[in-house]
Amino acid sequence: NRTTGRAVTDRDKTPIKAVKEFTPKDSNGEVEVEFFFDAAGLAGADVVVYEELYLQDKKLAEHKDINDSGQTIHFPRIGTRAVSQNTNSEIAGADEEMVIVDTVSYENLRVGRKYKVTGTLMDKKTGREVLDEKGSKVEAETEFTAERANGTVDVTFRFPGRNLAGKTLVAFESLERDGREYAVHHDITDEPQTVYVPKIGTSVRDNDTGSHIARADSEVTLVDEVRYENLVPHKEYVLKGTLIDRKTGKAAADAKGASIEAQVSFTPEEKDGSTEVVFRFDGRNLAGETLVVYEEMLYGGKRIAEHKEDDDEKQTIYFPSIETEASDQDTQERMSFAGQKVILEDVVHYKNLLPGKKYTISGILMDQETGGPILDAKGKEITAEKEFTA
Repeated sequence: NRTTGRAVTDRDKTPIKAVKEFTPKDSNGEVEVEFFFDAAGLAGADVVVYEELYLQDKKLAEHKDINDSGQTIHFPRIGTRAVSQNTNSEIAGADEEMVIVDTVSYENLRVGRKYKVTGTLMDKKTGREVLDEKGSKVEAETEFTAERANGTVDVTFRFPGRNLAGKTLVAFESLERDGREYAVHHDITDEPQTVYVPKIGTSVRDNDTGSHIARADSEVTLVDEVRYENLVPHKEYVLKGTLIDRKTGKAAADAKGASIEAQVSFTPEEKDGSTEVVFRFDGRNLAGETLVVYEEMLYGGKRIAEHKEDDDEKQTIYFPSIETEASDQDTQERMSFAGQKVILEDVVHYKNLLPGKKYTISGILMDQETGGPILDAKGKEITAEKEFTA
């Protein structure tokens, strides 16, 4: 080993040697000596060959020059650090166009020689090649001429990756020249080679009803539980939520005409977990409307995950509306006889209920002039209710 000046050894700490016996035909000539050994531990090292010539057991000559370039074999070494171009970190969003930049550091190359670095993205969980949303392997390569023995070069992966939410990607790289591989860095557990793609899902509920049905009143509180996967713990993230009108696909407005939004910052202790985004607003204008929660997760101001599905029932809130039409059972009109037995029928037209659920409609007769309840001949309020399944 040129650096240490000591003999190169194999895994058993035995010096690596080779012997070749030959009978020369002439006084001058050449002969090949072949060394077979495991060079896995020699990445980045320079190895110098020392030779000795024997006649039987008598040494006749030797060549042992640690600085002789003709006797030297160079073993290149490479290492990598992969980041998302969008966030400049190990956290990436599953976007239509993902860009992962893998900076490959190399050592011990021959200056002026042309090399090629080839990269492949691997799925850390399965240990297999990552497939983009078109079903293709995610690969990239860069050719360069080494201006120095040690340096860096970027390998850039560009691919459609909306299918990769929740995946952990690891960049595998190999260095070759003239079709021969000289160095590899294939370590599925190496953190600098690893890029995390988060995933989120949401489930919203009305704070009063604890369900997906809310009342369109002046103080509406919706709680959206956001479940996240594959975050890098101990970093700060932001969740931004927006309520969308399912009918129009545009941002819903509250009673004051403002869009309904909420956000929360959090720092997770674990890679998987959940947190809540709370919406508080005046929703008196929303009777009969259906709203869907859209959520985005940001890291360093950059979007790294989103959940925006109009047909996801877990993200949906229904604001029912009712209209009524009352009439006297006898006259079938809105006029009644003030007798001992009065029967009024109120037909209630409802919108935006969840089918299959059981509901109760409660009614009370009010005095239009005073605004208070009507009392019957016995001084009691006049009420009625009906239970039904929509």
